[in-house]
Amino acid sequence: MLADSGWLTVYQSSFQIEHYFPGHDARHKGSHLTIPGSEVPEYINAFHANWLEFCELKKAIPPGGSFTKIGVMGMAICIGGYGQGVCLRAYDGPIDTPERMEEIIASYRSAIVRAAEVQKLLWR
Repeated sequence: MLADSGWLTVYQSSFQIEHYFPGHDARHKGSHLTIPGSEVPEYINAFHANWLEFCELKKAIPPGGSFTKIGVMGMAICIGGYGQGVCLRAYDGPIDTPERMEEIIASYRSAIVRAAEVQKLLWR
């Protein structure tokens, strides 16, 4: 299991990270997001870029205000209100602290390494 409800699925020549985000309450269904292994480095870069923009926007938006923008790789950058932070999609899984951002990025980097190790062990 990866940080933020992510699962690593490894195939003979590829891998993917799968996320499940539960609904906000019993009225809403959960949603899934699958990230192909070939796109994981792009997502790592997007997390960095979107985090920097989130920090800048947080300084610029007045207290009590809210603002949402779509960032790199379709991630949402949300200031104020529900789901503040950098979200993989819509308001799902907001990342709002530097520590949490580093945890997610480390998890994605680890997925790349672990996928290669599993492929080497199982499909020599």
